[in-house]
Amino acid sequence: MKNYSAITTLVFVLVFNLPLITQAQDTMQKFFLSEQKAKKLFKTIEDRGLIVPGKTVLR
Repeated sequence: MKNYSAITTLVFVLVFNLPLITQAQDTMQKFFLSEQKAKKLFKTIEDRGLIVPGKTVLR
């Protein structure tokens, strides 16, 4: 009976936390895609010579 109770509790916790888990996965996926877009943007800017890596211009 102990194992059944533990399994029931685990299922209960997973079912009620599933929306949170799904939302976290969705957020992480969006973050990853945003990061990839930013990398591509900076690479394009660098390739066009609009910025030079390692140089800082203070005005």
